[in-house]
Amino acid sequence: MNNTSISKLAKACPGLVHVFLSIPSGSEKGKIGDVAILALVRGCAGLRFLSVRGGKVTSGVLEKMGEEGGLGGRLEKLCLISQEDGAEWEEKVRGLSRVRKTL
Repeated sequence: MNNTSISKLAKACPGLVHVFLSIPSGSEKGKIGDVAILALVRGCAGLRFLSVRGGKVTSGVLEKMGEEGGLGGRLEKLCLISQEDGAEWEEKVRGLSRVRKTL
């Protein structure tokens, strides 16, 4: 699983509502990141639940979702597990929460 395969999935299945991706730690084949997440929220307009464990999702994806108001507009729950941490990540999470009150 990688950014390209997830992008193809989003394009082929625009009606996805729930997506759970779990990447084994240390997996060389499991390289998903911002590109994959953005492909899902842009390509699957009805997406309500997105959970990603592992991979390399950065705070930049949170910033994009906050900037592009309609991006993932129906998303009710976003779980990014085992991703970045630190002050910048926490600030982007708070920023997205301020913009997207129902998320």
